[in-house]
Amino acid sequence: PERRLARHAARLAWSDVPATTRDRFRMLVLDYVACLLSGLRSPLCNSIASRALRTGGRAEASIVGVENRV
Repeated sequence: PERRLARHAARLAWSDVPATTRDRFRMLVLDYVACLLSGLRSPLCNSIASRALRTGGRAEASIVGVENRV
């Protein structure tokens, strides 16, 4: 089932997606970016990022707005 879904997704063109779905997708992406940007200055987010930097294992993951990997 996963391969079938992957093949379908790979062949899918943006124009194949219904207009209402495309509009909803755009709004969700904009909402995600707005939340991401507003959280960059949040004391809670800064605290979580600092803790991840201190206690993280192998440095392989990125945190938006943080220079180092965790």
